[in-house]
Amino acid sequence: MISVGIDIDRFNIMLINGQPRNVAEYIQASSRIGRKNKGLVVNLFDANRARDKSHFEHFIPFHQAFYKSVEPISLTPFTGNTLEKMLTSIMITYLRHKVPEMGANDAAKNFKPEMLVGLKTEIQQRFGDNGATYNLLEKKLDLLAEDWTYKIEEHNLTKYDNGKEGLLVKPSEKDFGEDAKWTVMQSMREIDTNSFIEKELPKKSNNG
Repeated sequence: MISVGIDIDRFNIMLINGQPRNVAEYIQASSRIGRKNKGLVVNLFDANRARDKSHFEHFIPFHQAFYKSVEPISLTPFTGNTLEKMLTSIMITYLRHKVPEMGANDAAKNFKPEMLVGLKTEIQQRFGDNGATYNLLEKKLDLLAEDWTYKIEEHNLTKYDNGKEGLLVKPSEKDFGEDAKWTVMQSMREIDTNSFIEKELPKKSNNG
C-alpha cells in the first residue's frame, strides 16, 4: 500500500506482515520510514512459510547485502514507446560525454549531424540482425538531428538548458508541440507516462 513516491516525514514506524516476494518492493516499502527522523520497521514473519523462516534465520546477512538480490526489470528494448521515451536522452548523453566540444551547456550551438555516426554504429551493433527496427531508430535520429540544426540556424539556439529558449524540456514541462520530441528524463523515477486532462465544455442543446 505504501511504496515509491510516498514521502511523508511523520511516518516513523511500519509493520511488514510477512516477507514480500519481491525484494525491490520490500526495499521501497520499508524505506518510506525515517525520511526525516529515525524510524522503526518491524518484520512479522510467518513460521509456517519456508521463505519467511529463511529470512529470519539470515536476517542480518540479508539486510547487509539485499541490494544484490533485487530482481531485474523485464523490458522490451526495441518497442516504439521505448524509442520515443529514451532516444533523445541517449542521443544527448552520448554527445555530451563522447564529443569533447559538446559537453558545456552553451555547446548546443556546435552540433553537427555527423557527430552521430559513432552513436549509430554502436546502436547498430546492439540491434544485430533486427535491421527493420534499427532503420526506424536511425530515421528518428535523423529527424532529431534535422530539428536541432533547424533550431540553431533559424532560432539562434545556443544552450541545452535555457528555460523555454533551450533545447531540452523536462517531462513535467512537455507539451504536445514540437518541444515534446526533446523531452529528456531527469531520473529513473520518470519512466511512467504522464497523464494529460483535456477539459471539454458541455454541448449546447437544441433548445438554446
